[in-house]
Amino acid sequence: MATTLQSPGLPDLDLPQNGFLWFVKDLSAKQTEIGDLVPKGSFQILGYTGVTVIVIPQHDIVAVRMFNSFGSPDGYDYLNDIRTFGDTIMQCL
Repeated sequence: MATTLQSPGLPDLDLPQNGFLWFVKDLSAKQTEIGDLVPKGSFQILGYTGVTVIVIPQHDIVAVRMFNSFGSPDGYDYLNDIRTFGDTIMQCL
């Protein structure tokens, strides 16, 4: 249940879909943290210091990004950065 869609009601295509603490890739959403190239059924969790774990079952992949930094520099685009992580994993296949 933690990694399956648990968001209440009909999904809002602007908001990410969630399991229990995990972001779930079910439908494309404008504000999702999971990149466009990452396949449906994948899930991702984010840590306080920027650490990211993404699981892509379709390809038997678990990837971890260690960032370990507090705060963001001026002009930092969080959603773009975190989406790029998953998309980069997919481009490496």
